[in-house]
Amino acid sequence: MSVNGQDVSRAVRPLSQAITNANTSGALTKATVGIARVVLDCVILESTGANAGAVDFTVKAKGLTLIAPADATLANLNADGEQVAWEGALGLDVGDTVTWEGDAAGSGAASTLRLVIGYHAETEGGMLS
Repeated sequence: MSVNGQDVSRAVRPLSQAITNANTSGALTKATVGIARVVLDCVILESTGANAGAVDFTVKAKGLTLIAPADATLANLNADGEQVAWEGALGLDVGDTVTWEGDAAGSGAASTLRLVIGYHAETEGGMLS
């Protein structure tokens, strides 16, 4: 795919999703692949405020754990500005999802997080929404 003669098929696009759900929420879809296949390049889970209680959060795609509860805890996501990330390459087909899951042992308080997903289209029209 090109724009003004430049190949932009590998240009990383960000998708940012606020997470304000209870920190005990089960798996919630935060992005879905539409139109054509994409490749995940990175996933960042960032605290945007104080998160009360346990912060053993999980981020998954295609059944694979990208951010594990132990990593989220180690990153101290109960403090504003702290973050944990995954970087790699994972192909996702149309209809595949990226999910966030809270901690069953959490306090039930609202989460103050942002999930940033970096991806690129593998074929023209590939996007996350």
